[in-house]
Amino acid sequence: MEEKKNTKLADFGKKIGGARKDQWKGRGMSLEDLLDMTDQEAKKYVTKDNVWPKPDWASLLSEGNVEKAVRYWQNEIRKSLPANAGSLSGQDKETRYVRVVSELRDLVMNVHTREEAKNFYHEKVVPKGYVIPKAGRYVDVPEGMKGIISNKFLTAVAFPGELYYKQRKKDYVAFGVPKERKEYEICKNKLTTCLYDKKHVFFEPFGRDGKMRLTVKYGCSSVYFYPEQAEEYAKTWKSDTWFVVNTATRRIEAYGLPDEASAMKKVDELAKIACESETGEPAKKKAASRNQKAVFRMTELSCFTRTGEEVLKPDENVSPEHFLATFPVHGGEFGNWLSSNDRQKHLNLAYEAFTDLAKILGFSPSDVVFDGKLSIAFGSRGRGGQSAASAHFEPVLEVINLTKMHGAGCLAHEWGHAFDYFLAAQVNDEETFASGTHKSGLYPSVFCDLVNAMMRREDGTITDFYRASCRFDKAYRKSGHGYWSSQCEMFARAFDCYVADRLAERGWRNDYLTSNADSFILAADDGMTYRAYPCGKEREQLNGLFDKLFKEMRAQ
Repeated sequence: MEEKKNTKLADFGKKIGGARKDQWKGRGMSLEDLLDMTDQEAKKYVTKDNVWPKPDWASLLSEGNVEKAVRYWQNEIRKSLPANAGSLSGQDKETRYVRVVSELRDLVMNVHTREEAKNFYHEKVVPKGYVIPKAGRYVDVPEGMKGIISNKFLTAVAFPGELYYKQRKKDYVAFGVPKERKEYEICKNKLTTCLYDKKHVFFEPFGRDGKMRLTVKYGCSSVYFYPEQAEEYAKTWKSDTWFVVNTATRRIEAYGLPDEASAMKKVDELAKIACESETGEPAKKKAASRNQKAVFRMTELSCFTRTGEEVLKPDENVSPEHFLATFPVHGGEFGNWLSSNDRQKHLNLAYEAFTDLAKILGFSPSDVVFDGKLSIAFGSRGRGGQSAASAHFEPVLEVINLTKMHGAGCLAHEWGHAFDYFLAAQVNDEETFASGTHKSGLYPSVFCDLVNAMMRREDGTITDFYRASCRFDKAYRKSGHGYWSSQCEMFARAFDCYVADRLAERGWRNDYLTSNADSFILAADDGMTYRAYPCGKEREQLNGLFDKLFKEMRAQ
């Protein structure tokens, strides 16, 4: 133990790997990064976004050293590559993917001019052996390149002379434009200015009825506009004035403007009007789907209550070294945005929570972290967004992550996932979690009885726990279909309830360890209340089976 300090705690134990702060955002993944990866890690982390991180095109364009057409070409090539090594065949797929994509990344991003882009195929693609030219336009793709080099890639590589057609497309116009200006730029691109000089731009009659049209001559070709007021325009328009035309609708939007500057100002005004509604809000907002599911939100705790046997005195802090000595986790990790106080707070609370959990289960401190296989992370591995998880367990790296804002109260739940995972790993089950198969003969019979009891009663009818979980699937969205009713999630929620009940039996409370066990409640439109956690006799039965399971494990 040590006195409270403001020193920022560093990660402790062995490096976990795979944290967001360790991913290859800036430079992109290289072959050297694969050396310390397991096969599972390579399969998970070898992706296009890690090997060739998406550039900040807006920032690159603002630098002005490379024109937009070239940057757009670079982006098209990146988009043409597969998202991961899944499309490759044979051995060492991840190695080949990283080698080829990282090499293309460096070659493509080093192109700075149109001329270099136009010559890229003949000067880089062919000499580097990405393709083997045959007769005419036909090419062969070498064995090591198959699954990466495709027709989509070859189309993207072919730099169009003036990007004439692409310049008219919305994606080109909006490329590299800040989100708040995209709609404006798209609207503005449809408007063009023109000088009415009566020589290259003039009104003329057409057809048998002698109606008037506006003709704009471009060299040997002409473009025609047919405004309803053409006859009036032909009489009133003054020579050497400017007008604005919408190339999409062929409408004359403004005319009689004294100079080009006035015309451009009018274009700006019209573009703003076109992309805004009468209330001043963007007109083209994506309508929310009628069938879009809501996101289930748990209450964020502002303070954490703990009662029970004293573990830490009010003026004590746990050092990373002391934490490791007591609970020999594989590694401990802090998110970059956690302050010094936040880091120490989480470490203290986790130390107390693991202590209480070990006592509830009757496990040794080493057993509760699975003999040093389990890692713990505080706010370093979560992702934001509406559907972001409060906490999660990563099977590949065997780490529990608790987010800074919502992770407190989820430790028991995520430990339940870890326990489920390590049971499967111990017997080399093909399933990630033991609850997914709970095969008789592979797992203790009491474990199989426990999983079965979550789903069905002794008479074969569906439990209220399972029925309510299925109802949650219909009401709330989460990652993956059937999330709430999946056996691994039901197992973790049942274990969370077990820990909460066993703490309460002793007169203890630990909000950091468990505070959400009884929070999954849905007041449905049908007037029914559904609880996606075990209740009543179902809960008593599951708690008894958990007791029996852990008793058998302690006896081994």
